[in-house]
Amino acid sequence: MKHTPRDKYEEHHSPAHNAWELADRPKDYGIEAAVHLISLLLCNSLILMTPANDPLGIVVELLISNVNHSCVPNACIVFEEIFVSYVDQHGLFHARQAALWHRYYFTCTCPKCKLATQASLERFLPKPEQMPDASKKEADKLLKQLDADPILAAHHLGGSASERRLAAIEAHGHISLKPRRSLYKATQARLSYARLYDD
Repeated sequence: MKHTPRDKYEEHHSPAHNAWELADRPKDYGIEAAVHLISLLLCNSLILMTPANDPLGIVVELLISNVNHSCVPNACIVFEEIFVSYVDQHGLFHARQAALWHRYYFTCTCPKCKLATQASLERFLPKPEQMPDASKKEADKLLKQLDADPILAAHHLGGSASERRLAAIEAHGHISLKPRRSLYKATQARLSYARLYDD
């Protein structure tokens, strides 16, 4: 917790106070202890995701919570440190960095992030600062929608105006694809049923 920015630590005061009230204000633990516990929980928990990368909730697991983050995770033990990804590893550099800083308060320096926007998947993209004016206007509209949704804002927004715009466009793309993924799954289920019926 010593690396947690003070303003972020203070953000945990409200949920900690609610939990402390819900526990009938235990005499053994004051509000500061509750804030500390909530901060530990949030910084050491991982987001439980569906296969489609939709968040379900948070989970704390002793072994996994001690595993370090990398945007290029490995999960096999070959006498090297094991890494998992705390965020969507397929997200763009700025969105990954923003999500990691917002939730876990660190800047990732894994091999993928050291490449930054020079990674193979991002080479064809212009830098956030080079975004055309028309795209900036569209991104600013999307930012207003994202700012109104704390869940999206918590996971997608970056630091500079350019990073926030790029992250907003990426978040919009993820949101737009969700109904299509659901439609695809429903179509696949109907086709499977039709095959069973035909057989």
